[in-house]
Amino acid sequence: MDRKVVLIALASFMAVLIVGIFWGSILERANPSPPKLISLELQRGNPTQGETERAYYIVGNILSDCSRAFTYQTPKAVEVQIYELDDKMYSLLTGKKEENTTCSKELVKGTLTLQFDRKLEGLSVEIWVGETASDGQHVYFRLLGTWQFKGNSTAPLYLAPSPDKDYKLMKLEELKTLVKENGIHVIKG
Repeated sequence: MDRKVVLIALASFMAVLIVGIFWGSILERANPSPPKLISLELQRGNPTQGETERAYYIVGNILSDCSRAFTYQTPKAVEVQIYELDDKMYSLLTGKKEENTTCSKELVKGTLTLQFDRKLEGLSVEIWVGETASDGQHVYFRLLGTWQFKGNSTAPLYLAPSPDKDYKLMKLEELKTLVKENGIHVIKG
């Protein structure tokens, strides 16, 4: 009888020990953490590097020739909103005075690269082009479109913006908060 009690106690102890060791990975599989955006880059022209694992690329006329920098927002784990900033707004936010003499408000070829810590089942990317209002206290953003990646596809599906939802006016203070959270990034090239 004593042997049975000792064996049952030992078996219970071993079971608790084994479950305890693997508890973290059990919980991770049951409730995985949301994907993390590791890096984000916007550059003029074609991609300068080869494709990278867990990276998503949008290539095309996605940049205004007036855009100098960008910031971003991730309202959901698989949704990214890119906000391009013109020279005036970049100067207001950073104090750096550099004028773009070739600003004609035309779209030029660019590459957006987003890299995550894991492969995603889906991803939605909105690109907004900004123009500083004459009062310097607002930025008028125009939505270029939404690019969606479905499943394991590396080619995004482009969705044109709805005419009644293709613009937004953002206050300078709201933009400063966004920049404080996610930084301001100079467009390369």
